[in-house]
Amino acid sequence: MPTGYGTHQQPPTIGKCESMADMLAPMLAIALFAVDRPFTTGTDLVHECKNYIAMLDNTRNLDSVDLYDAGACYGYIDGITAGLTSMRVACPTDAALGTLVRVYLVYMEKHPKTLDFAASAGVYGALQEAYPCPVKK
Repeated sequence: MPTGYGTHQQPPTIGKCESMADMLAPMLAIALFAVDRPFTTGTDLVHECKNYIAMLDNTRNLDSVDLYDAGACYGYIDGITAGLTSMRVACPTDAALGTLVRVYLVYMEKHPKTLDFAASAGVYGALQEAYPCPVKK
């Protein structure tokens, strides 16, 4: 008897996504972010990620621009992390996105010259330093 997703089975989830909205939100943020800013520097992403952390920690009131920035950070870090993980450049196996953003912000404080580079360079450096992949023997 063939198996399917009838009334007795639920389709598998991807990662920790529980709904289609959970899967589409990062993609939408990335798409909106890419259209708005074709080249994002480390300085841009640090600003956006500070808004993301403020949103997570509820440390201040955020206006719609701050929330947009927080979403841009979410999408950017999530997308770069997925790419680096799939290429085994970094292996943040069970790290929450908020943790990854904090790791990025700490890395950027330690490496201020990276602020002028493409934002992806800082994310790459932060994740590779904090979450190196085990070497296969």
